[in-house]
Amino acid sequence: MISKRKRNVGILVSVLLVAMMLWQPVLAADALHRMLHGEQDAIVLGQIENRQDDLLELRVIRLLQGKDTGNTIQVKDDFTYFGFTEENGSPSLGDYVVMSLNEKGDHYEQAWFMVRSDHGHMRSLTLYYEPAAGPAPSDLKALQYFVNTGGKATDYYFDGDQVFAQRNLLEDVDLTDSLTPWVGEAEASELETQTAEEEEDEEGLTLGVILSGFMIVIFTLVIFIRIRAVFLTQRQQHRQKQQQE
Repeated sequence: MISKRKRNVGILVSVLLVAMMLWQPVLAADALHRMLHGEQDAIVLGQIENRQDDLLELRVIRLLQGKDTGNTIQVKDDFTYFGFTEENGSPSLGDYVVMSLNEKGDHYEQAWFMVRSDHGHMRSLTLYYEPAAGPAPSDLKALQYFVNTGGKATDYYFDGDQVFAQRNLLEDVDLTDSLTPWVGEAEASELETQTAEEEEDEEGLTLGVILSGFMIVIFTLVIFIRIRAVFLTQRQQHRQKQQQE
């Protein structure tokens, strides 16, 4: 009898645990969690300034987490930016980046995420993703907020397509629509051309409106002068007629 009750209690507890797991939002993915909780030697914000053989020279702008790296480090060039296709995800000179690194002798290598940003200002930067590689990665949205807060926000959860940063005493932050799509040079050139053409069309339309308005004013003025001339003529003729009588 006792063993049967224990078995029933065990089944009930299991059901409750499963129900709680299904109801709660999904916690941040393992790789992101491990990165943000220090399972690498350093997380840095920097800019790629040079390349020699298979090593990138990175100017460190900010150490976000981990051991001091110094102002310049060498990073092994064997990765593709997270959220990019292989075709467009190779690092290039001038790129601003956020990197999770482990030290290997005289250089560093990828630990977890290696991502590209639009600039090097920690508080306002946004992380890039390439739409051709798929929808904006949820982990990338969380990582961007981590960088924007100077590495202070480390706990996140996912609820469907939504991403939230957990805060102890404040309302959680919705990060769902926080990323900037990366645009390639060809697409950027096409967009610039399209924008220029639209601006030319708008300028042409504006000029046309101005000329049309000007012509209407001239036409109205001419009509007014003619009507006034007719009125004055008739008035003069009427006076002359009165004088003759």
